[in-house]
Amino acid sequence: MVEEHTIKRTLVEITDDPAHDERTETEEFESNRKKLISMGITCFSCGSKEKLEAHHIVEWAYFNKISKRKMKKLLRVFDPYGYSQKLIKTTIKDPDDIRNLIILCKKCHRLKYTGIHEVSFPAWVAQACARDQEIILKK
Repeated sequence: MVEEHTIKRTLVEITDDPAHDERTETEEFESNRKKLISMGITCFSCGSKEKLEAHHIVEWAYFNKISKRKMKKLLRVFDPYGYSQKLIKTTIKDPDDIRNLIILCKKCHRLKYTGIHEVSFPAWVAQACARDQEIILKK
């Protein structure tokens, strides 16, 4: 068995951000965020009930450049709250659709080195699955 060890790596990510309107918080976004939180949903990663935010699974800025059919297919697989199954015949018209939101606390959403915006998806998923909230990602 390989003993526990730290791996340090530097990721370089080059994206082609498409032209898009300035990001605004729509009524649908806020309504869906509140709906999910009112259902007792906690941070998907750590389980916190504090400072909850909604994160777009398919990033908001890319919505005009993606295939809505492929997005809907992805969200049927990654369906943390069951809305993709409930709304299976409904078209996704905008990025603030409830199927495209996941609830995260501010730390798991935005914290440098560990937030979903800061690390690779495989590392973030491993952190979300850590036993007893054991820290996997480090500075």
